[in-house]
Amino acid sequence: MRNSKGMDIMKKAYNQALLTDQPYALIAMNIKKFRFIEYTYGTKRAAEILSLIMEAVKAVLNKDDVIVYHDDDNFIILKAYTALEQLEKHWLVNAVDAIFDIEDRDIFHNIYTSFGIFLMNDKSCPFEAAYDRAEFCRKFSRSIKSRVFSYEIYKEEMKTTYMQYCQLEVFTAKAKTEERYLPYIQPKVSLKTRKIIGGEMLMRLPDGKGGMIPIAEVLPILNKNGFVRVIDLFLCDKVVKEMAQRQIKGKKNVRISFNISNSFFYSQELLEDYCKITDTYHMDPKYLEMEFMETIKIDADMLKEHIQNFHEKGFSCALDDFGNGFSNYNLLCNSKLDTIKLDRCFFGHEMTKDTKSIVKMLITMIQSFGMHVIAEGVERKEDVEFLTSIGCDAIQGYYFYKPMPLDDFFQLLDKE
Repeated sequence: MRNSKGMDIMKKAYNQALLTDQPYALIAMNIKKFRFIEYTYGTKRAAEILSLIMEAVKAVLNKDDVIVYHDDDNFIILKAYTALEQLEKHWLVNAVDAIFDIEDRDIFHNIYTSFGIFLMNDKSCPFEAAYDRAEFCRKFSRSIKSRVFSYEIYKEEMKTTYMQYCQLEVFTAKAKTEERYLPYIQPKVSLKTRKIIGGEMLMRLPDGKGGMIPIAEVLPILNKNGFVRVIDLFLCDKVVKEMAQRQIKGKKNVRISFNISNSFFYSQELLEDYCKITDTYHMDPKYLEMEFMETIKIDADMLKEHIQNFHEKGFSCALDDFGNGFSNYNLLCNSKLDTIKLDRCFFGHEMTKDTKSIVKMLITMIQSFGMHVIAEGVERKEDVEFLTSIGCDAIQGYYFYKPMPLDDFFQLLDKE
């Protein structure tokens, strides 16, 4: 329940503080996961605990400071300070310790708090706006969801960053509706023949100004809102449709790989969705490879099931980013993958003697299981020569080709 009386008291104190030369901070304080306490011990006991917390904070406040209960598990504090370091390193730590050390059997060393701090430097800022900013930056903290103490001090650039993120979120949603996402292909090149043996489909989104939005900014949003699944299938449809037309014309096709995102991995319709596409265009599934990302901590049993199901329908399966995640021997032994892609982390810098030994050992081991090895992110000639010398199967990287539009890829294939 919202405490309107408490808000009135705080607003009055805030306005009086603005009339002084004393630096003040308006602080939004929240008790993390307090609902668990309420559900466990009941409403009455939860109210008693809130009172204990209030008294604990009061004990570390000065006479000119104010604390009020706002609503649910939220408090508002008006705190005078002399220097920012004193506020951060001393008072805030003391307040957290005071709450953490409350001698109560139910909450002793089991209460975690988050704080949003608005420094009242702008004398024209009304109370409502100040509290909104304190609450906003509290939620902005990267550790807000962690079971630890967290805090953030409001900075105007936080609002800018937030607005940019929201605008990009709107842009990506519209782009899905307007089908503006494009399939780009990065060729995979055999180290024996130096010819293109396949490609990986990569998502691209034009920014409407002649450039591309960095995919690293787009993917987190698409994974969060679930659009990545729809867009993955939309782009796969475009690629397979073009491959089917080439097949009708008697033109050469090579195997194209498609990334399986984390949000798609647990879908019961994963196989069915891709089979619908190949069935629609009468395309042989042998030209499609499903790339499971090794950097995602996936369920090994479910991975095996997906691989078996895709294999039964004629698809190939690969493990992407190998060496940069949760690599394990059991996965190689039991998953029956067709291809392993070594992560670009091995080739981001000049390879040392130790790195070369590790890469050679990995390639030998992977090939002993009957799997092909593709080195990803290779850009230097000396790395190409080394990988060739130790029998790596293929390379995907800027040394040979950058990702390119779908039409350009097929034109390149036709020239070969």
